[in-house]
Amino acid sequence: MQDFEITLPAILQPSLLIANTPALNRRTGLLEHVVTVTNLGARSIGGFVITADTQNTAKVYNSSEEMGNGLWIIRHDTPVPAGGSVDVTLEYHSPTRLVGEDLALTVEHALPLNKAPLGEDGGPMVDRVISLADGAMVLEFATTPGVCYTVQYSPDGQTWYDSLVRLRAGGTRVQWIDRGSPKTPTPPGDAASRFYRVIEKN
Repeated sequence: MQDFEITLPAILQPSLLIANTPALNRRTGLLEHVVTVTNLGARSIGGFVITADTQNTAKVYNSSEEMGNGLWIIRHDTPVPAGGSVDVTLEYHSPTRLVGEDLALTVEHALPLNKAPLGEDGGPMVDRVISLADGAMVLEFATTPGVCYTVQYSPDGQTWYDSLVRLRAGGTRVQWIDRGSPKTPTPPGDAASRFYRVIEKN
């Protein structure tokens, strides 16, 4: 038996390009903007994490985690190939409909979380689905105020994956828009098919 030494290319931190300034989406009342994360390395990365510092001027509505003191975590938990890019739509809720000029975004590569591919059954019925002109999908469903929900998506209606963005209902109905990352790995139009369901997760 012979030993071999293999040297892998270094993993570089991905780059982050802010494609536009936050603009109001009149359908949701949220400010949105798109950022593009590019893997600059010569090998694939397992995913990435964007950290948003809003200086307490806004809430990142589609964050994966709130850290406190105006810091929010947005995860993309799907591998990005060498040289590949992912567009991430960030959604902000601000009472003044403004995001402070001091908004700071940073990105770093991350290993994917362990996912349980099979989801739980039970949850509200998605009773309205709208396809938007830009290819996004809008799901609408009844909710109980204060209850947490997770939208699950599937390529085949058999194997289900949790969206990394959980939602706590503020009213009796919710609209959830899938434009791809960070809610799902890719925009709905890039998938051959995509199924959805909603479960309660407290």
